Amino acid sequence: MILAGLDEAGLGPRLGPLCLGCVALRAPEGSAPDTPWTHWEDAVLPAPARRGETRFAVADSKQVHARGGPSALERSVAAFFCAALDAGLSRAPLSRDETLLRLGASAGAESLRTLRWYAGDWPPLCGGASCPAEPCRRLETALARTGWAVAALQARVATEAILNGRFAAGLNKADAAWTEAADLIRGLSLSFPDEAIDLTVDKQGGRDRYHARLSALFPGCWIDVLAEGAARSEYEIRRAGPPLRLRFVPRGDSTAFPVALASMLAKALRERLMAQFNAFFAAAAPGLAPTAGYPQDAGRFLDEIRPLLPGLGIREEALIRQR
Repeated sequence: MILAGLDEAGLGPRLGPLCLGCVALRAPEGSAPDTPWTHWEDAVLPAPARRGETRFAVADSKQVHARGGPSALERSVAAFFCAALDAGLSRAPLSRDETLLRLGASAGAESLRTLRWYAGDWPPLCGGASCPAEPCRRLETALARTGWAVAALQARVATEAILNGRFAAGLNKADAAWTEAADLIRGLSLSFPDEAIDLTVDKQGGRDRYHARLSALFPGCWIDVLAEGAARSEYEIRRAGPPLRLRFVPRGDSTAFPVALASMLAKALRERLMAQFNAFFAAAAPGLAPTAGYPQDAGRFLDEIRPLLPGLGIREEALIRQR
């Protein structure tokens, strides 16, 4: 069976991209979304790692980032990314665009190339000396011992340009994010047509009813509504092969291992892109403090760079999310 999770990073900011991650693990029958935390105790932690800890964290991405910064996110993500690629430690390092292509984010990679504040490459996430050897070794051992496998890591990157195009077409933020999530859900179903899929999605906002959206996503399939409420909205999609069970839950990263890892993947990608964003504007305004792009700080950042935008040839409406 396939145990999968989906989460996003960057839905609320005014600046920077929205990133989504999706993780699929091939698991023994009867496994539950929280099983890896108990079966892989020698490799992973359900909380941010303390200094000197040789295991790696798979937990709420905000907590992991707050404790250890981007490197703590990437230590875990890189291990699973290498396993998904069957990379080992000898694979040649991948560029930014190659990484995004392997993650299925080709539209995002193409859009990034058109935006000057994301110019250039980034340090490899996986491959050669960039691979975190100890997490890779621990994960490989845990997978072999328990009969699990990393079936897929997928991502989507919706840049400011992509989001503003959707807003101009009349979508709100939730609808724009659903466009990316739906693409990942559809891709998951197509990738594993002959295996039962158990997918947990971190619920965003106040929506409790998803039947109409899923019916549009899976035309011709019967969809059983198992639960719809604030605590859980769960459905079983009767497709041609084994069913796809899909649940939307709040704080999914605390109860479902694949969601926690998906949230770390999404946040790791966004942090890398925001590092490029901040480096671009800092080069034009030495001493400029970086921003995470959220409303509480975006105004300060924009006030400081606004006088520079005409000289940089950047239109303000192209830089700022319109919703």
